[in-house]
Amino acid sequence: MPETPAAEPGRVDEMTVEPASFEAFTALPEGTPAQYIDGQIYTSPAPRPRHQDAVQNVYRALFAYAIEHGGYAGVAPYDVLLEAERSVQPDAFYLSADRRDRISERGIEGAPTLVIEVLSPSTAYLDLSVKRRAYEESDLEELWVVDPGEAQSVMVLTREQPGKTGLSRTAYVYDAGPVASSVLDGFEVEAADVFARP
Repeated sequence: MPETPAAEPGRVDEMTVEPASFEAFTALPEGTPAQYIDGQIYTSPAPRPRHQDAVQNVYRALFAYAIEHGGYAGVAPYDVLLEAERSVQPDAFYLSADRRDRISERGIEGAPTLVIEVLSPSTAYLDLSVKRRAYEESDLEELWVVDPGEAQSVMVLTREQPGKTGLSRTAYVYDAGPVASSVLDGFEVEAADVFARP
């Protein structure tokens, strides 16, 4: 029987999920990697370097776009309150100029224009199911799901009509090739650049 590989010392690779009140969530220490969705606190382990490389690469592109277009780019950890008791921490996000008034002392009050979630083994289920549903039920316009694993892919999901629930896949790029936003005019990145080590 093959041996099970030993875990890295001092490393936890599983997300914890705990039923709790929103008040308990807001009482957590500042900087806690936690999100609150539908009565549950989701706490994540520290991400891997490959995950952070992708976050940094895409955030730099969003930041440059924000300077040129008057929007606002943010990167985790950053509380985004989609509703009164739904608080998520996207890996990166963009507020178009008409949503800049959603920036408050608590974080972002309402959905950004575009959110980017970078998958990791511990958070993929949350990102693809629970958080995606929360985004779909908000007024988020576009969601990018970046997989920095073996697949190295970027999936773009866009709201087809304002006010309608749901996001539909509008692009899926593997490994290399341009990835363009349907809602941010002129925002485009090369998939290979997303996965490059800075």
